Amino acid sequence: EWTENTMSAFKQAELLGVELFELDVQLTRDGEVVVCHDDNLSRVCGVNENISQHLLSTLPLCLREMEVACEPGEYMRCEVQQPLVRLEDLYKHFPSTPMQMDLKPGGHDLISKVSDLTKKYKREHL
Repeated sequence: EWTENTMSAFKQAELLGVELFELDVQLTRDGEVVVCHDDNLSRVCGVNENISQHLLSTLPLCLREMEVACEPGEYMRCEVQQPLVRLEDLYKHFPSTPMQMDLKPGGHDLISKVSDLTKKYKREHL
């Protein structure tokens, strides 16, 4: 299991042979399209703030506690922090992977941004 909404999760999905990504997208305050199901960051980042309140550069990291094997039968717990992934980065990294998106609150601005990115990366046919 990988931290949701992160590039590592999508890379792992690709390695497992996933043929279509299902994702939710939202807008940051500065108009960046990021992947996240929740508009509030409490569950994924531990911060009770909305994505729309943040600039991309101020978004907190996603948190996940993991158990890591040190030696056979011995484990330690550690916290992994990774950024939310931008839709544009997914388009760049997975140019031929179809993506089914749920556009979260963001109205016309979000629709326009997703449409512009889809055209920019020539993904209309996917």
